[in-house]
Amino acid sequence: MNNIRIPTRVPLEIDYDTSPPSYQEAMGWRTNGTTVAGASEGGVISRTSMHMICPSCHAEIKTTMIIRPSNITYVASLLICLLSFGLASCLIPFFLKDFKEVHHSCPNCRVSLGISG
Repeated sequence: MNNIRIPTRVPLEIDYDTSPPSYQEAMGWRTNGTTVAGASEGGVISRTSMHMICPSCHAEIKTTMIIRPSNITYVASLLICLLSFGLASCLIPFFLKDFKEVHHSCPNCRVSLGISG
């Protein structure tokens, strides 16, 4: 008799561990910076003004930045004040960039886009 082979079904392998690229990666934008802690969708935001699309008004914008002292600035200042017996060196954290937060917002709709710091 003829030996006829019937092809068997090959299982389709799907890798569920890989996720699709983020919007910034798909658009080819650089994503260097720190993690967003604001209203955006978990992207990455830097300490400088960024060119992006506002998730609220959907306009192509360059973010507005406000630089403010963070909570770490006040804690470091208090510790230095206690250790230096109240000398003016406790003001040093207020002049260092690493102790400050950068608040990004949309210049059109004024919505907060994130905090870098």
